[in-house]
Amino acid sequence: MTESIWRDSMRIGSPEFDKERKAMVEVIEQLDVDASHSLSNEFFLIRFRVLEAAVQALYAHEELLMKKWSVPEEHRLAHTLDHARILSMLNDVYFDSMNHKTENALEVYHRIRSTLKEHILNVANNLRQYVP
Repeated sequence: MTESIWRDSMRIGSPEFDKERKAMVEVIEQLDVDASHSLSNEFFLIRFRVLEAAVQALYAHEELLMKKWSVPEEHRLAHTLDHARILSMLNDVYFDSMNHKTENALEVYHRIRSTLKEHILNVANNLRQYVP
């Protein structure tokens, strides 16, 4: 198993929200394990949908919290656009897998993994200042 990508530096200071973000990291890590075992495309798709659902739920909650914490509108907009970009990437992987383009799907998945990790770090660095 690969080393966990979760670090204490990824916390923003909201225990509930940090717990949700850490749970999403655990879903990513499970997909890493699945990908390393060359599991069937169908099984990977199921796991991938779990990741997609976790990302969508987390992003919806992030956007609500940003309003609640009075994050400036221009920052919220940029953040929401980043969410849309990542969700589009997730959608691309899903459709590549559905069309049995597994090699491409795994390549894009690894890019998404890096993008999600970067996003989690950016959220921690950018939103921590707004948490009451």
